[in-house]
Amino acid sequence: MDKLPVYKLVIDDSKEESGVSAIAFVTQPAVMLDWQAFNEQPKQQFAIVSEEKRLVSGAAMVADLPIYRRSPSGDEYYVIFDKQTIEQIRNKFSRLNLFNSTNEQHTNITMDGVYMVESYLTDEARGVKAPNGYPNITDGSWITTYKIDNPTVWEKVKSGEFRGFSIEGYFDQVLLDEKPMSELDKIAEDIVR
Repeated sequence: MDKLPVYKLVIDDSKEESGVSAIAFVTQPAVMLDWQAFNEQPKQQFAIVSEEKRLVSGAAMVADLPIYRRSPSGDEYYVIFDKQTIEQIRNKFSRLNLFNSTNEQHTNITMDGVYMVESYLTDEARGVKAPNGYPNITDGSWITTYKIDNPTVWEKVKSGEFRGFSIEGYFDQVLLDEKPMSELDKIAEDIVR
């Protein structure tokens, strides 16, 4: 099948369960961007610059990034979050004080000693940019930084077992269109390279 449906994911602020409930540390981030682990000066590469501060920073959500999905029944489709929805999600996440809601690989394994120290949306008009290493990230993307005091989690970061963030939560879907896979993959490639 050359064309696949594209759904915009949205939340309903009136529903408690709607939105992001946790940010998982994962091997394969859905946003296709590894994080950066750094001290004061991030570099263009994705590498640990300092073990002293134990910080990891990266994209939790990327605006307008087509993300390929396959349902348990085998249906294939893409989902996107636009910048307005990402702002709504980030605001609700903050309002509910979910800064320490993390887990390993989307499991019930919570991570003590891991907490968010930075959360912002990229905004060219305000001069708020993504960290170095993300030159093509789209405006309205959600960048987070976590401090890792837990030595077991830090070892998993250093070993490459954890390479990025992946949000989890409940979302409604709005069908936008059907587009060729090649077009959607090209959009994604341009954003994440």
